Amino acid sequence: MPSPAKTRVGAAPPAVRRSRRLVKGLTTAEIRPPVIKYHYHVAPRDIPRLGIRQGDRMCHVYSDRSLAELIAWGRAHGLRSEWIDRRNALPHFDAFGRHLERCGPGVGRAELVRDLRWWRSRRQ
Repeated sequence: MPSPAKTRVGAAPPAVRRSRRLVKGLTTAEIRPPVIKYHYHVAPRDIPRLGIRQGDRMCHVYSDRSLAELIAWGRAHGLRSEWIDRRNALPHFDAFGRHLERCGPGVGRAELVRDLRWWRSRRQ
């Protein structure tokens, strides 16, 4: 009976190690297709020019990796690319009112923070 392959203690099996780096300098998380995500929240204040009142339900619609994908999603849902909020690290649409019907299940805070950190790392 052949002996099992030896690996370092705490090391990932060879198949897992190979899947982490498919292209030099890129991890599998960076190669996979981008995903549109939704983060629900309430308006912290009134925004009269948009007709939003403090406490209204809103949704940040963002792509976890691609601005082009976010623009394509917006176009498919009748939103112009000029409406993307680019003031913060995470480019996103602010969906509210009837546009909330177009949003899918929301992500938790931990996933939002992970995506924010990825976008911030790209801007440096």
